[in-house]
Amino acid sequence: MLFKPLSLTLGKMFSKFPLKTVLIVPFILQIVSAVGLVGYFSFTNGRQTVDTLANQLTKEISTRIEQHVLSYLNKSYQVLRVTNDAIEGGNLDVNNFGAMRAYFWQIIKEGDLESDLFFGNEQGEFIGVELNPDNGEIIFRIRTIATQPVREIYRLDSRGNAEEFVKVKEYDPRIRPWYQVAKKLGQPTWSSIYAAFSRANTSLDISAVRPIFNSTGQLIGVLANQTSLTRITEFLKNLNISPNGQSFIMERSGDLVVSSQISQPFLTIEFGKKKKIKRLQAIDSDSITVSSTAKHLQKEFGNFDEIEGSKQINFPIDGEWYYASIMPVRDGKVIDWLVVVVVPENDFMEKINTNTKNTILFSLAALIVAILIGIVTTNWISQPILQLNSAAKEIA
Repeated sequence: MLFKPLSLTLGKMFSKFPLKTVLIVPFILQIVSAVGLVGYFSFTNGRQTVDTLANQLTKEISTRIEQHVLSYLNKSYQVLRVTNDAIEGGNLDVNNFGAMRAYFWQIIKEGDLESDLFFGNEQGEFIGVELNPDNGEIIFRIRTIATQPVREIYRLDSRGNAEEFVKVKEYDPRIRPWYQVAKKLGQPTWSSIYAAFSRANTSLDISAVRPIFNSTGQLIGVLANQTSLTRITEFLKNLNISPNGQSFIMERSGDLVVSSQISQPFLTIEFGKKKKIKRLQAIDSDSITVSSTAKHLQKEFGNFDEIEGSKQINFPIDGEWYYASIMPVRDGKVIDWLVVVVVPENDFMEKINTNTKNTILFSLAALIVAILIGIVTTNWISQPILQLNSAAKEIA
């Protein structure tokens, strides 16, 4: 019963329009509605796909970084453990620097480490062997009672013998961060991140350290493996995230550890001829992406200590939306960092927008063709009716 009044109303309304209009307008409205719905659902589904892909990608990259960092750092711990076993087993004498040099050289030569391995004692003596990754040279550093207060630096030949004297430089292992933390804690641990003395404060390092005691429990010295954070930076830079994606690692304090976009995550302050490194807070980074992400995390969680477990968020930077994955990196000892992977939405939306535009263009083309067909069809249908109507009027 309700349809009868409605049909009468529509009939009266459409009776005011020409027959061609009555035939073609509903047809066009159907086509326009179909085109609009196709475009809308195409864009909506595209956005949902972007959300899924972006979250999956950032989480996957975060996991890869976490695994690489832990594997890289764990290698240092394992080398120190094996070396300590050799010392405790009587196979390596910490007072025989010739034997220590040969042992360190062998470990580095065999590729077990791509960094520095060294030992310092309570008398201020020091011995260390370092691989230069740029040219493959192996450097030997030694400080004895006879050379104090400097340590001598030599290049080693292919058999691990001192081949060429390079230079001398003042150095006391007992005042270095790696030595002091091992002495203070009295157990295997990690040093804080510090400026690399051997590289003239041009990079940040961290050392796995292990105190060595005599049979009475007295500290003899500290065994350490210095790891350059530059190697982790290189790993981040080589990751294929997205055209404009970035990754960085920071400490819970907010200090940057490494970044895929920042070669030196620190400030260099000059005091006359000397240089001092000041750690850079992520929120103070020159990278807008890094600083904005850190500020958003601080706002979201209150402080970085509150971030537990893997988190995924999205937020705007200068009007553009970004996806971010945050994952803690813990070694079960001291290391407690945050891995952050950030990707702009446009890196994913570009293809979606292109597909949506193409869909709309094709739909518009189909609409135009449909309208033309509708006009032709309407003329074909209405012409005989109009002719019949005209003939009827003439007869009347």
